[in-house]
Amino acid sequence: MPIRHVFPAALAVLAVLTPLLGQAQLQLERVGPTSSSTAVIHRGERVGFSARATSPAGGLHGSEWYFDGSYLGAQYRTALPGSTEYDATFWRGLDFPSTGRFRVTTLAFDRSSNYSGPATWTVDVVERPRFLYVDQTDTLLDAPQATQDAFWSFVAARRINQLGIYRLNQILGNATRTAALRAFITRAHAAGVLRVFAIVATPTNVATVRTYLNDSATPATARFDGLLTEHEFWNGTTSADLRWGDYLRLLAHVRTLADEKGMLAATYVGWFSAEEARTLRELVDVVLLHAYVATPANAYPYLRTRLEHLSREWGRPVQVWPIFSAECDFSGRWFSDNRFADALELAETTVLDAYRADDRTFRNGLRVAGFAYFARTHLTTALGGAACAP
Repeated sequence: MPIRHVFPAALAVLAVLTPLLGQAQLQLERVGPTSSSTAVIHRGERVGFSARATSPAGGLHGSEWYFDGSYLGAQYRTALPGSTEYDATFWRGLDFPSTGRFRVTTLAFDRSSNYSGPATWTVDVVERPRFLYVDQTDTLLDAPQATQDAFWSFVAARRINQLGIYRLNQILGNATRTAALRAFITRAHAAGVLRVFAIVATPTNVATVRTYLNDSATPATARFDGLLTEHEFWNGTTSADLRWGDYLRLLAHVRTLADEKGMLAATYVGWFSAEEARTLRELVDVVLLHAYVATPANAYPYLRTRLEHLSREWGRPVQVWPIFSAECDFSGRWFSDNRFADALELAETTVLDAYRADDRTFRNGLRVAGFAYFARTHLTTALGGAACAP
């Protein structure tokens, strides 16, 4: 029978003893969410950890899991369709409700209670991304200092740590506004905003951002940290949408510049097929996924099928940030009604709870790692208490 409840000190002893317990026969390697010994996870995430076990002699039976040395339980090979007594991938989903450093360990065992060496991840849990679309950015840059200060107070109060900049066509190329944009991005970084994304709609927009980044007048503090496509429903549901071929060309330009400058490549999408999702998820680092619903409680059922389409191999799960809209046609009334609570945290927790409750294994190929909000003017209005018309 497998060993039960190995205490923290015993794990170290077990690592030494595994040659005596059958390590020559049983091998174990990390698979997901990364094959690396270190992983960065965002607060509130549910993440699937997985390891591949091999046993040339056969008899592979199961795995045991530990969190910071505490025993979590065992998983048996018979629970994994497609696994054999010679080769199996074992997994366990874990929740990370708070920031900090943690250790996840698993060991494989065979039917004779021989054990592999441990597969261990050191996990750093950091604050999750909270992204705000900054609409009417040109107007904000032109606004009096008091208006800009009010915006930064809002960002700090709502713990927003990612921004997306609209209207770059009206900003870049205008010397006064470009200088104001440099000051804006510099202030964002100084205020604790981790990433500022340039929102681009065409390859020409991407080229304009490249020119801005290459300009000697743009200091490192004023650089963009990511690129985000503007168009949402690229499968042709409205006449304004990009067609698939044009969308892929835009993503190719985004990917090239992102790789060139060490930025994240992100895209904003609504509806797509499973085949389109397979292409899309290979081209970007982050998918911002349309979740325009009346209340956060409706969001996960609305997202579920598209999340499954986006899922990929366990060893490299795709990162998804659902997008709430604070427009009155969508969640504006809900945000206004909950303005005295921590409304953004409540919205996010509602989705994450529903996601964790879905026990299908596709989640191992996916990370619901952050959230996005559309847009600055709508969200500040709703959280300021302005009521939507009945």
